[in-house]
Amino acid sequence: ALYWTIAINQPHFPLSPTAYPISAVPSDSIWQMLWALASLALMLILSPVLFVDVYRLLESLEVARPRMSQLGGAFTIASLFLLLAILGHVFTTVYDYIPVIGPFFRNAFAEVYGFVVVVVLVGILATWRPLARSSQAAPRGYMVVMLLLTVVIFLGASWLTPNSTMPARQDHVTFLTYNIQQGYNEDGQKNYAGQLAQIRAIDPDIIGLQESDAARIANGNDDIVRYFANSLEMLSYYGPKTSAGTFGIALLSRYPIRDAETYYLYSEGEQVAVIKALIAINDEPLHVFVTHLGNGGPMIQQTQFLQLIDRTPRTVALGDFNFRPDSPQYALTTQLLQDAWTKRWPNWEDDLGHRPDAKIDHIFVSEDLTVLDARYYPSGPSDHPALTAVIKP
Repeated sequence: ALYWTIAINQPHFPLSPTAYPISAVPSDSIWQMLWALASLALMLILSPVLFVDVYRLLESLEVARPRMSQLGGAFTIASLFLLLAILGHVFTTVYDYIPVIGPFFRNAFAEVYGFVVVVVLVGILATWRPLARSSQAAPRGYMVVMLLLTVVIFLGASWLTPNSTMPARQDHVTFLTYNIQQGYNEDGQKNYAGQLAQIRAIDPDIIGLQESDAARIANGNDDIVRYFANSLEMLSYYGPKTSAGTFGIALLSRYPIRDAETYYLYSEGEQVAVIKALIAINDEPLHVFVTHLGNGGPMIQQTQFLQLIDRTPRTVALGDFNFRPDSPQYALTTQLLQDAWTKRWPNWEDDLGHRPDAKIDHIFVSEDLTVLDARYYPSGPSDHPALTAVIKP
């Protein structure tokens, strides 16, 4: 059921560059969505069987009393299999950085789990025999506990939903773009608390996060987007599906997020995506875009990103664009949008002496928006700086 849920949700990327940008949710996918929800529900209902399996395995070992050499060999083989499965999972994200075998794992998230399914089924069929049972009865209330676990799994997401409140009318809105490197600092140490402290000190109203795809085995299986959203009492929208193997982008907001969509851009390396959403502030709509382009900020990706924006008024574009201000991509972008930093600081240097004229993280705005302030926070809690823009709504 887990494999089938992943396979249904795995996107399929066209080979032709002209087919992009493509929506992550095609308009004709209503039946696919219903089928995916049914598969997910089945997976959640069946998931407590893992606890039953552990209990039965321990019970069988107690009865069989295998030799230490048998246990050592069995657990060694199982550990190697687990290692291969985890590495395969990791490779579906970092394939662009692995020579020779890396490309085989591009968009192969479901295939990795298919490999696990095949190995498990072959192992079961090859060793099938009645399971040794202990004379002792199972603990009382065991099935009740299993049912309660199922209920908790179903209701957990709703229990963790943040309690956000609509801000009063404001005369300014603070935007933050932040590449959080999956919650790690410059030294590669997990630093969720440090990043949260910096965000709280900045006190933004709308946040665009990049490299936020931590809710996977490859990155610690921590839902850092939900952690930040709950802690900041903000609403959130995570863009691309985990199975897409992207950098991971997310949008957090104190205001309701409406009409949120995810689009994929053409990529020859790591797959990239764009969040497009509408946020109403003081009853006026703001169009917000969040992205993280591939290494070097490929021109084709930025061109497709700008196609999504077109000439939409009242637009704010946040992200790690991976191109510098002296690049042709930046020149192309500033024909349509304005850099919030230079709109506030035309000479590039702010009143604190920061001069980020080599930055690759940007906040671009349409010319009909007024930038009241822009700030640069050097890296530390993450390997990227934080960048903010205060905009008159």
